[in-house]
Amino acid sequence: EAELQDALLRFALVQDDARPGLVAARNAIVPRIAEFDAFLLRANELRDSVHRLQGSRVLCHTDLGGSNLLVTPEGELVILDWDEAIVAPPEHDLQTAATSEHFAHFLRVYRECGGAEDLHLDHFAFYLVRRYLADMTHRLLLLLDYNETEEQDDEALYGIHAYGFDRFDALGGVLANIAAALGPM
Repeated sequence: EAELQDALLRFALVQDDARPGLVAARNAIVPRIAEFDAFLLRANELRDSVHRLQGSRVLCHTDLGGSNLLVTPEGELVILDWDEAIVAPPEHDLQTAATSEHFAHFLRVYRECGGAEDLHLDHFAFYLVRRYLADMTHRLLLLLDYNETEEQDDEALYGIHAYGFDRFDALGGVLANIAAALGPM
């Protein structure tokens, strides 16, 4: 949270004589600072809500994705790179699949294989919002501290919109799909 707020403050201070990509990013981001504030407020409200929830804790990988999943020639799924594993609510890892059109099927198979039954929509919401904010913060910091080319700036700004603002805009629909897959609560 503090890292994001610091980055937004730094964007507000970007001068017109900075590199063109940084100025363009400032012009796109600064008018939307109120949206970032709303995202942070939502994350804090969800954090407070999930701290009160009872539920299962499981071993979570924390970075499930294509580069960490391997299918052996025998058809077995192997999960690689467990160096960031933690014990957390199962929704921490399940949120990775939550935006898929096949999430209901995924969840059904998860449960049939003995996965936790006591899943909570607020946990999904919290982990999704946290991921979106982390993605945006990462790209803001790339723009401010690491990028050197216009192409890098364009890519980072695109990512802020595609993996941040656009995902926040779609969050209500994603949560409705998750709620439908979870069934009656």
